[in-house]
Amino acid sequence: ENTLLNQASGASFHEEVSENLSSNVMHSPMENTLLNQASGASFHEEVSENLSSNVMHSSLENTLLNQVSGESLHEEISENLSSNIMHGSMENSLLNQVSESSPPDDTKDSMSNTMSSENLHEQVSEHSYSNTMHASMGNISSENSTGEESNTILDAVKDSGTSNFTSSNALPTSSQTSSSTSDPPTKNPRKFVSYTSSSWEKMWLDNIDEWQKNESICDVLLSPEHTKFMYDFLKSTCTNDFKAPYSNWCMIDDEMHPLYFNTENHDKIEYHWEASAYPGLFWTGPEDVSLISDDQPTRVIDPTPDMEHVFSKFVFLDETTGEEYTEYIEPLVSHLRFPLSKCEEDKTSKWHDILYSRGLEYRGYVIPPVGVRNKRKLYFDAGASNWSKVSKGSSLQYFYHMWKRQGIEWDHIYAYEMMTTPDDFFNTVPEEHKDLVTYQQCAVSSAPEEDSGDHPFLPYEIRRKANADDYVLFKLDIDSYGIEVGTIEHIINDPTSFVDEVVFEHHVSGNYLMRPEWGNIEGGGGDVSLLDSYNLFLRMRMKGIRSHSWI
Repeated sequence: ENTLLNQASGASFHEEVSENLSSNVMHSPMENTLLNQASGASFHEEVSENLSSNVMHSSLENTLLNQVSGESLHEEISENLSSNIMHGSMENSLLNQVSESSPPDDTKDSMSNTMSSENLHEQVSEHSYSNTMHASMGNISSENSTGEESNTILDAVKDSGTSNFTSSNALPTSSQTSSSTSDPPTKNPRKFVSYTSSSWEKMWLDNIDEWQKNESICDVLLSPEHTKFMYDFLKSTCTNDFKAPYSNWCMIDDEMHPLYFNTENHDKIEYHWEASAYPGLFWTGPEDVSLISDDQPTRVIDPTPDMEHVFSKFVFLDETTGEEYTEYIEPLVSHLRFPLSKCEEDKTSKWHDILYSRGLEYRGYVIPPVGVRNKRKLYFDAGASNWSKVSKGSSLQYFYHMWKRQGIEWDHIYAYEMMTTPDDFFNTVPEEHKDLVTYQQCAVSSAPEEDSGDHPFLPYEIRRKANADDYVLFKLDIDSYGIEVGTIEHIINDPTSFVDEVVFEHHVSGNYLMRPEWGNIEGGGGDVSLLDSYNLFLRMRMKGIRSHSWI
């Protein structure tokens, strides 16, 4: 970086740097090599004595680096230079002098909601994300040294040889806020290291734009190739088994509408729904099949390494022990809910209405983590009208019971909803959980400048109530596109966000399978494709946030 700045300016710049920049720098081997090659030993010694450490690159700085240098050198610097640098006002001033003029505000500050509609997999999923604490995660469009427009998630994300998103010094998701100089930094029990798309997810990243335009999602899912992936997905998420002679069946319990899956049928996905709410009906499967529980406890959903072709993978570092560990998550596939929903609509079946509604409401495709190492666990829910009295099962019920089943018990729950009064809300909360929940009747804000006590901006609300080393789950479903996307974009672009897990229903016109349910989408989602929706969830995962598409 210093070499590039030196090459871009005259001797006066060299003198100004030498005289004014603060001291205490530790150069990486790569940086020392570049400095030695570009200058005499005296300049290197002078810089080594005077430059400051702990640098965080701003989006403007990255743009300038791209303008000054060729693509390959920027890649090399992004991957190799020492991290954690925060530029002082003097250095930022010098950076501005390097460029002919400051980039326009829309270049410096814009965070694009979408990326190029060209091959998403080439631009995103096949890249190695080496993070040197860049402050911006969005798609910053800028002019490169040849004058050609670039539009990628990170300028440093250029290497198309891997499928990993790795972070050598990860953006903090649940720790690493600035502390006083006298306090040691907090050790993060889940510091993000990398995200890897599964083989199945990569197929969809490569082709979702075409499959959406051709309206062929269901045809693809029911093909032999994708049937194999779907079989492994369902088999890996079985939570309960049954006694012989029907031990080939298993149940996937989503805490509302369990799904029954025939593990013997590899050629066609054979599944049925629980239907005990209907008089005299146990399930939608064959009447002569009687499923009797094997009386074993409900299993934790914990995919194994041999299923990495199906499930995507996070790697985290526990800084308290130095141990790296893996967490799996459902892949981004289909129309971003239960993959087969709307694809098995046999309108001749007497159970058609049940099949239709169960597929839309089923949540068993969501893969929670198995326990977390954070001491305190907090759950924030925007769009929580009550605990138990909604047709498709409340999110509060679901996240309480499902996460508890996975070994995560909430220390506190914060719920927000505009229409339900506090009295009506707490009338639905079981007595034993009332002290666990704080409820606010309010309309939430869509931007930081609108934040107030009566209309909180939820990322700020989370910062007020959570700590850096907490595990934070945030569910967002308020059916307001502008507020939802504004909130999600802020979380993605905030390098000090406390949010570890996001559950979010993204209403977009490109999801043609959901048009009958969603109708006309207002507030910005009317021109948004499924590709854009994939991109939004993928950007969160690239930052280390476990993002799930909700129902």
